[in-house]
Amino acid sequence: MLVTVRALAIAAGALLVIGPLVRRREGRPPTSASSPSSGSRRLNPSARPVKGHTGGVKAVAVGRCSDGTPVAVSGDIPPGPDEVGGTPPSWIRIWNLDTGKPIGASIEVPSRGGVEVVVGRRGDGSPVIVSGDDDGNLLMWDLDTGERVGEPLGGHTRPISALATGRRSDGTFVVVSGGMDKTIRIWSLRRAA
Repeated sequence: MLVTVRALAIAAGALLVIGPLVRRREGRPPTSASSPSSGSRRLNPSARPVKGHTGGVKAVAVGRCSDGTPVAVSGDIPPGPDEVGGTPPSWIRIWNLDTGKPIGASIEVPSRGGVEVVVGRRGDGSPVIVSGDDDGNLLMWDLDTGERVGEPLGGHTRPISALATGRRSDGTFVVVSGGMDKTIRIWSLRRAA
């Protein structure tokens, strides 16, 4: 049995699942977790959808604003060509985990591909969103204001495919990025300002 979840995040005991939960049995097509198929179950039948993206959702992360508000941050996949044939921009959206409502304005990302996101903390403890996209650069955004922080962090030669946050043994906050260039990179958030 194969189970696929497009994006998953856990914070303060709450589980947030974005995208289809799929079960595949040998010789059978995948089914949605909400369809009444044998053996499929919902993770939380009372979960309500959080809507607002115009395209697909590529990634979710959870964290807390400086005032303690628990949030989910999502990065999207543009819906396709716009009315003049160009690709619309990507967006980062911030959602209140308690209410499911958006917080502040959506953040436009200068990318035409999907956006990976993660929530971390800088050396001074302030919460930030780090985004990675198809150009191989990482951008940092102040979680409280949505304003961009510092210059892009470059190094990957192909799109960013994964992001994670953590702390080194000396207490330094870091972001780890994985790219389609077959590398991972470890970035200190102490110096990224």
